[in-house]
Amino acid sequence: MRSTKVHRTKTALHLAKRSGSAPDKYASNSHKEHLCLEYVKDFKGNFGRLFPGRELYITAPNELGVEKLVCSTLRPTQLPFRELYDVNKC
Repeated sequence: MRSTKVHRTKTALHLAKRSGSAPDKYASNSHKEHLCLEYVKDFKGNFGRLFPGRELYITAPNELGVEKLVCSTLRPTQLPFRELYDVNKC
């Protein structure tokens, strides 16, 4: 069974490449994006040296093969299960 999303994406990619109709932002990176990608590359290198064997997923190629940043945020949250916060209470 083939994924219809994958099929649609490949078809759209093929048509965009053939006709040159892909938006500029989609087909290339701006100066700011290049600068951010350099910072991320440096950060990933430092992270890899500090935590060998752990990998970060911060960048990924889009459908046109252009490396882009993966937007994500982490936010501290309080779980309603107080017993999980202290090992000694368990």
